[in-house]
Amino acid sequence: MLYDAAELEGSHKHLFAVYREACAIYQLVYEHAVRCRRVERCGFAWRVAGRALCEFYVIKRRGDRVVADMQVLRDAFRKDRGA
Repeated sequence: MLYDAAELEGSHKHLFAVYREACAIYQLVYEHAVRCRRVERCGFAWRVAGRALCEFYVIKRRGDRVVADMQVLRDAFRKDRGA
């Protein structure tokens, strides 16, 4: 519903409208999590709007994007990867 498509890349909505809505979703979920003292509830916002939130952050910080395979990232940040 956020993207009017399966993924952000397929959305025909204006990107800044998507970013605004993604930030609103995050803010509502964050406020609820704080009230309940359950930070894990913020995961909902990241599952629903994570890609838009990350893209917005990159734009806001004027950073460069890096394309990476998800499995490579999972392996890189795995807690039990050994020393």
